[in-house]
Amino acid sequence: MGAVKIPATDDIGPSLRSTVLVAGSPLAAEVIRGHGLTVIEVSTVQEAMAALWADPIITAVISARSLPGGGGERLAAMATAALGRKIDVVVMPSAGSAHEDPSGTLASLLPRMSMTRQPPPSTELDSLFECLAVAAEHKDNETGQHNRRLGRYAGLLARTIGWSHQRCRIIELAASLHDIGKIGIPDSILFKPSPLTIEERAQMEHHTIAGHQILSAATSPVLACAANIARHHHERWSGGGYPFGLHGAAIPLEARIVSLCDVYDALRSERPYKAGLSHQDAARVLLEGDERTSPDHFDPHVLAAFRQIQKKFDDTFTLLTGE
Repeated sequence: MGAVKIPATDDIGPSLRSTVLVAGSPLAAEVIRGHGLTVIEVSTVQEAMAALWADPIITAVISARSLPGGGGERLAAMATAALGRKIDVVVMPSAGSAHEDPSGTLASLLPRMSMTRQPPPSTELDSLFECLAVAAEHKDNETGQHNRRLGRYAGLLARTIGWSHQRCRIIELAASLHDIGKIGIPDSILFKPSPLTIEERAQMEHHTIAGHQILSAATSPVLACAANIARHHHERWSGGGYPFGLHGAAIPLEARIVSLCDVYDALRSERPYKAGLSHQDAARVLLEGDERTSPDHFDPHVLAAFRQIQKKFDDTFTLLTGE
C-alpha cells in the first residue's frame, strides 16, 4: 500500500480550514488545489479509510468510480459512517465518459467548501469555545476546572497515540464540552449528596443525548468531535456503558480517550460524598481496577498511553485545580 500523503499540520496553521480527500483522481485533486483547498490524495479504498480515521477534519470526499478495494460508491457510504457526521461525497464519472469533467462535476461542491475554508481566526474560535465552556460550567466553578483539565488530559493522550497537532487541538477544545448536556439537569439531581434514585439516574444519563443534540447542529470539526464525545464518553470498551451499550471500536476514538480522562479526574476530585484520591491511587484504579471500575472499560491502546504519560496527568491536575 502506498503512503497516504497527509499535509504537514504546521503548514496549515491553527485555523480549521477545509480539507478534501481525493481518491484515485489526480485531475480532480489539481482542480481542488486550484481553489485554495487542502487536499489529501489516496489511491485505494483502504488508504482512504486510513486517512479518514487519521484526521477527521475532512469536509468532503472526491472519489473515482472505480478504485482498488471497492468502488467510489462503497467508499462514499463508508466515509460518512467513519466520520459520524454529514459529509459531501462526489463520485467522479467513469474514465472515457462523456461527462468526465472534474471542473463541471465539482462546480456545485466547490462553493460550499469555499464558504468554510476561511474560518474565524484562532483567537475568535478560542473565544467561541470558551463561551460554550462557560455555559457548561455555569452552575459551579469545580465543573469549569474539571472541563479544562479534561481538555488538557485529552490532548496529552492524543499526542501520545500519534494524532496530528491540529487534531490534538480539536480534541482539547471539544473535550471541555463533554458534559454540556448537564445544563438541563436540575440542581437537586446534579448536586445530590446521596445516591440517585432509578428515575434520577435515568435523567442524569440523558445528559449524553442532550449534549449531542446541542452540539450536532453545527458542522464545525470541533463541534462534530464534541458532539461525538458528549454522546459516547460514558460508553465502555467492554460494553455495558450508556446511552447505547456500545463496545470496542464502535465507540468513536475521541470518546474513548475522554472516557478515561473523565474517570481519572472523577477519582482525583473531592466531592461532598467522597474524598479525592492521590494520583498513585487513581492510576492504580484505572490500571488494575477496583469495585468501581475495571481496565477493560477502556480502550487498551488508550490505557497504554495513559500508563506511559500518567505523571503528566498528575501535573495537569495540580496545575488546574483550585484556580
